[in-house]
Order: sequence, then C-alpha cells, then structure tokens
Amino acid sequence: MESPVIRELKILLLDNLNKRFPVVSLHICAFLLDPAQLKIDITRYLAQNQTTKELTLLDMMKKFRIHYDPQ
Repeated sequence: MESPVIRELKILLLDNLNKRFPVVSLHICAFLLDPAQLKIDITRYLAQNQTTKELTLLDMMKKFRIHYDPQ
C-alpha cells in the first residue's frame, strides 16, 4: 500500500506528463515505422486524437510531400 504522498505525486506527474513530454504526430509516425515497437498498443492515443494508424502516416506523407499524388 502506498502512502497518500506517493499517490498524490503520481497524480501530479501523470497530469503534467503531456506538458513535459508532448507526443506529436511525427513521434507516432516514427513509432509506427519502427518494427521493434510492434507489441506496444497505441489504440488509446489514436482514439483520443480521433485518427488511425493509416491516417497518421498519410498525414505525414502529405506534410513532407513524400510521393504524395493528390488526385
């Protein structure tokens, strides 16, 4: 059983995690392209950002104009 101080510290750290270590779509794109990361589940991130793996990669392709052919 953890003390109230430790519990409060964990809450404060988690609440500010996005401010301290922001995750941007470029990070997610790199994550998706790294075969070593296949077992890590990012469905919660994708749901929170209302996107999919495919859309994230497509957005990066558009952003950096990587073989993007707008038809």
